Amino acid sequence: MNSKERRLHRRVSGIIAENSRIVFADGLQLVPINISYGGFAVSLPQEKHDEIWKNQEPLEIHFKTLAKGVAAHAKPVRREGSITAFAIEYNSIEALMFLRGIFEHWQNGATARAIDNERTNQEDNEKIFINGEGPFDIVITNFHKNPLPDVLVTFLSEGEYYQVDFLNSTLRTGKTKASGATKLPGAIMNMDAKLNTEALREAICILAGIELAAYKEPIDSILQNWVKQLVATSQA
Repeated sequence: MNSKERRLHRRVSGIIAENSRIVFADGLQLVPINISYGGFAVSLPQEKHDEIWKNQEPLEIHFKTLAKGVAAHAKPVRREGSITAFAIEYNSIEALMFLRGIFEHWQNGATARAIDNERTNQEDNEKIFINGEGPFDIVITNFHKNPLPDVLVTFLSEGEYYQVDFLNSTLRTGKTKASGATKLPGAIMNMDAKLNTEALREAICILAGIELAAYKEPIDSILQNWVKQLVATSQA
């Protein structure tokens, strides 16, 4: 089993789970405790808990995360007190593609490694350089700046290179066709202040997957801001 297979069902909590909702057919909405490629866990009201475990049948749900949602079926598989774990049944390509788009980028973020300034021939200690599988590259500049540092995220998704940047308090997105080059072609991207919500969502998933404790504070501040802007743009 390779490293990606071992990571397949890692549980996602934090900002992605906090901005997710499980909507049941009767209208009940719950924030999941965690989510994974295989399913999710929620704390159920007693009445709903009893109903679900009496029937133990797959349920119709609407799975929403980061301002996007998909219809799916979920079967209860485990319980502990009020908490029930559900397995998602991938009986539609839409549900599979939706969750794959979240978890693949999050898993890539978990491969993040910081590159020191000496290796990049940079003398500016106010810059953070991070890269990882996907591939993706991140540059955070002036990371002590309030309220938010400048940041550039460039990554490959479905054969195209995307860039999301936050410079001088302006969030922008852009993309270009993959050229086969080994370096991400951020310099030739067409950037637009009209946000590409898919690119922004995928960049958020990459950032949310990063586990570099030394840079947790600037990354968390970036995530909070970008999620707010994603929600606002999606509702406009």
